[in-house]
Amino acid sequence: MPSYQIPLFIDRQGRIRKSRTFPTAYSTTDLLVLKRGDFYTFSIGFLDSNLALTPLDSPSHVKVAAKEKEKFDGSDFIIFGESEEVAVDDFYLISVNTNTVALNELLASDGNSSNDVPFVDLMFEVSWTEGVGENTGSTLAPVTVRIYNDVIRGGEGTPEELPTPEEWLEGQLDAILIALGVPKYANIAAANAALSIGLAYYDEELQTINIVTA
Repeated sequence: MPSYQIPLFIDRQGRIRKSRTFPTAYSTTDLLVLKRGDFYTFSIGFLDSNLALTPLDSPSHVKVAAKEKEKFDGSDFIIFGESEEVAVDDFYLISVNTNTVALNELLASDGNSSNDVPFVDLMFEVSWTEGVGENTGSTLAPVTVRIYNDVIRGGEGTPEELPTPEEWLEGQLDAILIALGVPKYANIAAANAALSIGLAYYDEELQTINIVTA
């Protein structure tokens, strides 16, 4: 499955930010967009008060998870991932798989196209532990992660192509000639060699109906 990188930044107020367009420039976000059936790597960076990347105190651990909207007491995550303890270039890398049984159930991915769901909105949160005392933290408020159903599953039939205008006209011409009982020949010489004088034929070289004269 494809794997996509999604950088996210957590500021001192616990807000999730993204779209780092140039150093120390970030925008807050309330919507993340994913697709069913893919792998994603969230690169989580933590910002200090000056919006500079600052890793958590070691040992540290970061998690991302999503539940159904407004089901805070739900016992199961729809998607989940956690980092290694060590940051890589000031980022905590978290792999998330959007090919899960729970997500398939929400999107009605069951082989029946009559009940398909185009997308589902989930509550997304980041949490972390920092230092020996296991000081814990989490993002200020959940943001929405929208997961779209996928289109290409494998095994689908390919669409039947219609003829080009030229092919369509050729087909119409053939049908008319057959109805009239007029044969097709490549040129005058081919028609003269095969037909009696006075018979009509369609000359492919001249692209017209002609009469055998010799």
